[in-house]
Amino acid sequence: MSELVRVENVSLPLPGEADTWALRHITWHIDRGAHCALMGDNGAGKSTLLRLLHGQCWPTEGRVLWNGPDGPEDAPLAGRAISALVSPALQENYQRQGWYISGRELLLTGFGDTPLLYSTTAGERQRDVEEMARRLDALPLLDVCVPEMSQGQLRLLLLARALVRRPALLLLDECANGLDDRHRGLFFAELDRAREHSTVIMSTHRPEQLPGWCRHVRWVVAGQLLPDGQTPDSTDESAPPLPVLPVRPHALPPEAEHAAPLLEVRNATVFIDRREVLHNITWQLRRGEHWRIVGANGSGKSTFLRMLAGDEFVADGGSLQRNLPGQGGKTAILQDIRKGVRLVSDLAQAQYGYSLNALELVCSGWDNTVGNYREYSEE
Repeated sequence: MSELVRVENVSLPLPGEADTWALRHITWHIDRGAHCALMGDNGAGKSTLLRLLHGQCWPTEGRVLWNGPDGPEDAPLAGRAISALVSPALQENYQRQGWYISGRELLLTGFGDTPLLYSTTAGERQRDVEEMARRLDALPLLDVCVPEMSQGQLRLLLLARALVRRPALLLLDECANGLDDRHRGLFFAELDRAREHSTVIMSTHRPEQLPGWCRHVRWVVAGQLLPDGQTPDSTDESAPPLPVLPVRPHALPPEAEHAAPLLEVRNATVFIDRREVLHNITWQLRRGEHWRIVGANGSGKSTFLRMLAGDEFVADGGSLQRNLPGQGGKTAILQDIRKGVRLVSDLAQAQYGYSLNALELVCSGWDNTVGNYREYSEE
């Protein structure tokens, strides 16, 4: 096998933190066809390593060589030329920018690895885009604008964008997150075909999702890439197993049966950009109940949760009543709703535009605000 990328003793700091290393003394020779999975804890450096391989960040020590058609080069543009990267950060950028481009235009940007389409494209590339969308059952999404897509639909098209380019190096950062079971299966079937012409490096927290042909696993620990075959001590088979917590029997509190529902939805329809996403929903939540909302990508799960949290509004003819004891009972003021109903979502993370440290971010949870608007006691 010929060498595709050579990483030699590379170190680079966290952005704005000259004394804190994101990667330290990384040496890695990647051969063509040597598919590999990257494992490691949150913050270990997996995503930064993939960005380095793509040419999106530059080492302060060491160097990276990419072997393209003209031989080895150390310019980051050489990395961009031979590789494609799909990551949560890429998806968040499209969500944050809110560019009104169609799914078709999004896939066409993959050929030049540009965020937007800057030139007309030949008919052959148009056909390649349609064929890729057909194999991933995404043809209807080619005419949908990016801000109108669900989390899973956008992730699917970003994966299609990378695959249609047929890069020599395919870099996938938690690639299957957000995909429903059917589209996850279609994607991994397409990835199985792509491995014949692309070397795949993929990070994951879920080893059960790794395809059988991805036999190599490298661990990233505190910014360092462990030698091939070595695992961190925490994965030692001799370590005691984690305790299994018992499942407690669950019963509704006696007063819940006769109390008003916390949330009551009646004939609710929700439009986003004049497109009907939810239709005529009737549902209620009582104290002590726990629900799981399931459905295919684009079915409206996230919109439903945003509606409950007050981020989307019910169209005329329907209603959503909130009876929140902690906020004094029946609540219609958005400020009080946000204190009584909390939402955590990928979209909220992507659109969070305030520069806060971790303590300030958690403190903003008292008021459920974006940013902080008051001082907090030490307690």
